Amino acid sequence: ENIHKIKNENEGVKVLSLENIFLEKNKIKVLNDLNLELRKGEIHGICGVEGNGQNEIVDIIIGLEKDFTGDFKTSVQKISLVPDDRHKKGMISEYSIGENVILKSGENGIVTDSVLNKLSEEIIANYDVRVSNVNSSLGSLSGGNQQKVIFAREIELDNDILIFSHPTRGVDINATIFIHSKIIEQRNKGKAVLLISSDLDELVSLSDRLSVIYNGNIVKTFNSDELNLSGKDILEIESGIPEDNSLYEDIGKLM
Repeated sequence: ENIHKIKNENEGVKVLSLENIFLEKNKIKVLNDLNLELRKGEIHGICGVEGNGQNEIVDIIIGLEKDFTGDFKTSVQKISLVPDDRHKKGMISEYSIGENVILKSGENGIVTDSVLNKLSEEIIANYDVRVSNVNSSLGSLSGGNQQKVIFAREIELDNDILIFSHPTRGVDINATIFIHSKIIEQRNKGKAVLLISSDLDELVSLSDRLSVIYNGNIVKTFNSDELNLSGKDILEIESGIPEDNSLYEDIGKLM
């Protein structure tokens, strides 16, 4: 899949903004005059050493963190999240694929086994989930297949904003390539994507804009021209740091 964007009429429309955000925890500034915006048809990456406010940004956006000052504005009510820790935040290990997916579907009433099995089969087929039995518990699958199911659940909600936090942590290379292709696919469909990762290759490869966070503040944002990824496809971007790594050096100095 090509990393080039497919132009659409809503591309570039701002759907979320954080302006002059301050957040303190235990008298320590976790977010310090932070500014960030998400636009349709764009992957906005955030890089930085873990613990510099990335989790708090997510918590504010999804409504878990209220004790902040500044302006948080969004035109979107529902947001999809692939969390940073799938076992603690993203799945119930004992539940099947279908049961985990239907948790956020908004279905009311009794859900039959046939409905769950049909849902599981669709997810397995559409997201290349490797499993011997549709009724297998999600906890019995490999890390990559667990992550694919969580991706499937969040993408199938068809929300306009998607947050992917450390999306390929603990997964194999084949699952990583598949997950990257899905992130690009959502961007090309006009979704606003926030990508948080500790993998700088991943961030530089996928992001249309890349913000560096340090001590709870966005210290610099690189645009698509500075990232210089025009024309690369999903296989090329898996090949690692380019010969000219000056961009990596610039980012490293800011972290």
